[in-house]
Amino acid sequence: MFQDSTFSALLEKYSEYLTDASNKDDLLALGRRIFSAESTESQQRPSINLLKEKEAELQKQQIPKNEQKVRSSPSRQGHFIPPPVQNLSQDQINEEIKNLKAKNEQLRERKKELQTQYQEMQKEYNQLIIDSVSTKDRLQKELADLRDELARTLVPTRPNILRSNTPSILPVMEELSKLNKQILDKIESFRQATRDALSHCERTALDRYKPYMEKLLHDIYENAEQLPIDQLLKRFNDSADKVESEIAQLQAELTSEHSRNENLQMESRQLEERLTAQQEEVSRMKKQQSQLVRDIAKLNQISARTMNSLKESYELLWNTDDVGEGQASSARAVVITPKVKPKAAPVPLKKIASRKNAAQTNEMKRPDVKSVEAFIENEKNDLLHQIQQDQY
Repeated sequence: MFQDSTFSALLEKYSEYLTDASNKDDLLALGRRIFSAESTESQQRPSINLLKEKEAELQKQQIPKNEQKVRSSPSRQGHFIPPPVQNLSQDQINEEIKNLKAKNEQLRERKKELQTQYQEMQKEYNQLIIDSVSTKDRLQKELADLRDELARTLVPTRPNILRSNTPSILPVMEELSKLNKQILDKIESFRQATRDALSHCERTALDRYKPYMEKLLHDIYENAEQLPIDQLLKRFNDSADKVESEIAQLQAELTSEHSRNENLQMESRQLEERLTAQQEEVSRMKKQQSQLVRDIAKLNQISARTMNSLKESYELLWNTDDVGEGQASSARAVVITPKVKPKAAPVPLKKIASRKNAAQTNEMKRPDVKSVEAFIENEKNDLLHQIQQDQY
């Protein structure tokens, strides 16, 4: 089987045949052996065998991975342990949200980098296709030049000999045109086959440029052989979806916490209103208490003045010696005794008539005594009147 080195050597040999027009029979045999569809060795051509070998290697690499996945799945399902439920605090939830957001940003950046590298590889692949097409055009031009050169070398200068030798050149030219046509048909068929089968084209390019692609994939990810780019993108997308679901769950929890906080704020406002009402009631009671204290102080002053006036009246009555100064309020006898008692004959008692009128005398006989409630009300009114006078 041909490898990359032998295939390159074959191309170099073919290019030597193109530049040198000495061995035309070997050139035709080589062209029939490689590209002819009517050859008996069509099933053993190097290009077909190389493609079959690469497809078999890919199938062998995919079968153990599938078996390993199928074998490992029952044990994981049988020994699945549900994660324990954790009661996270608000700070832990915020920290977890920050970590998940950071991981999500890293995954998105990694995804963008992989997409950029994929686009660069796609551009390189397109450039390789363009180079191959340009190489084909160049080879066609060189083939046309060689054909012209071959015609010039085989055709003699004399016209009579030209007419006689022209039929001998036609078979070679026909074979070369057939070979060129077969090459163009195979290129066109390959182009038609790879137009709707991009994966086959990519697989062929990877098989052809496997060392360079392995180096690029190793630079992209260390385990690129075991984890292709599609699986990496799928894993990144799954992790991003998981992070988004966790973020949505945390947002729902935050919404419930927000509603609970709003209820608590409403309750706190109600408590503040009640507290304000109680504070107003306390301030009112304090004002009332201070007013009562002032009223009590005024009553104490009034009572003190009243007691002083009564005391002064009592002392005045006690210390009065003149009869006119202390007159009785009723028709009672008054005994007048001088300070120095002379040794004289006893003075007869004098009876002083009361200054009250007859109505008052009759009332003294039958006094109109007020009730206790009326007396208290009268005294209360007097005290209030005195308090108001003191205020003004």
